[in-house]
Amino acid sequence: MNEILGLMKKDWALMKKQMRLMAVYLVVLFGLFSAAADGALFLSSFFSVLLFLMATNCFAYDEQSNFGKLLAASPVPPGRIVLSRYLLTLLVGAAGSAALALLNLLFARLFDRDIFRPENVLAAFLTSMALALLMVSILFPLFYKFGVNKSRLMILLVCAIPIAAVALLKFLVPETVWQGLTMPPFLLTALPYLLALFLLLCLAASIRISIGILRRTEY
Repeated sequence: MNEILGLMKKDWALMKKQMRLMAVYLVVLFGLFSAAADGALFLSSFFSVLLFLMATNCFAYDEQSNFGKLLAASPVPPGRIVLSRYLLTLLVGAAGSAALALLNLLFARLFDRDIFRPENVLAAFLTSMALALLMVSILFPLFYKFGVNKSRLMILLVCAIPIAAVALLKFLVPETVWQGLTMPPFLLTALPYLLALFLLLCLAASIRISIGILRRTEY
């Protein structure tokens, strides 16, 4: 446990300077978007995902400083090394996303707009959390395997392929078909729980894969 906390503190020391800059940047943009347009909710969702991906910089710093060699020579098991990074990523991302959701609710008091309704804020919060967890589950094993620099093209593909697939489906399938699709009530009720279970399984598989990659890494 001490090894996990120590590694989390190390990563937090790398992230906190950028967190301060992001906080200033976010407050300024939030004020502008909220006062001038209804883009603040989208902006908060974007920053929520970005908070989860801030650990990318930790991978890059470790790669530049050859920190992996030091860890390989230490008695710390690969499982604890991987777990510490995932835990800090989840803590920072979840806490930051919750703070952004509260900020949106505060703007609901200041600006009388439908976009800031609690149900819209909750939907944006859950959507950004789901997207961020999925991206973390996919990208972190790639970072452990290839490093951040070599994974840049893969990051673009991870982001571009789902967007292209959705756009292609929308183009090929007539809108009347989408409108005619219906889900059984029981499946519609269970869908959020099934998606949450799917994300947890993806995250667990990602951690397991990352540990296996780190164990097999030779320096």
